[in-house]
Amino acid sequence: MGGYRVRVYLAVLAWLPAIPVPATTPRDMLPDRATIETGYTNRDSVEIRLSGSALHPIEGIWQMTGDGAVIAIEQSQPYTSGQTLVSGYRIVLIQSPCRRIRPGTIMGYATQSAKSGRYDAAIYASVDDNGILHRKRRFTLELHDTESRLAFIRHRSDLRIDLRRLIPYLFRVSIATGSDRPRDMDGAIRLFPVSDAAPVNPRYL
Repeated sequence: MGGYRVRVYLAVLAWLPAIPVPATTPRDMLPDRATIETGYTNRDSVEIRLSGSALHPIEGIWQMTGDGAVIAIEQSQPYTSGQTLVSGYRIVLIQSPCRRIRPGTIMGYATQSAKSGRYDAAIYASVDDNGILHRKRRFTLELHDTESRLAFIRHRSDLRIDLRRLIPYLFRVSIATGSDRPRDMDGAIRLFPVSDAAPVNPRYL
């Protein structure tokens, strides 16, 4: 009798429609391969769009410190984790020295952490022959110098990884010498907004 009940229970579960589970981490928000978003082919148009909103501290246009790639970080659709409303941010490529990668490519997603100025993120670490980003990796993003600089810190094991080799489409390809290089040396410098060019939402200070 017990076996019959188990079979009936499993049959009912198989019949029920799948219930989608909301994304709760940046890695969950990021598909296995990058997608393209419209509206990022022109930096000026992105600035105009951002100027119309009260920006969170991480939002804006940034230039990577490696080879000058330009990215936008902009709020995406918020989602609920437990009973907490979480703000998500998409990281989108505007201009890259790698011509294979199209403007508007979503590089990753970030969410607020419990610490002010620090964000959990998932970012693609590789690009294929067709210019499509893939291989998600976890990062911590940290705002520094009155929110004018953004450090990209790769989550790592005991094995040392050089971020500039991990993401060759954004950083110069180089081999680090020694093991004492600070983890927060790689990242981006804010291009927009500068000073009080755009309002900042005080809730997120």
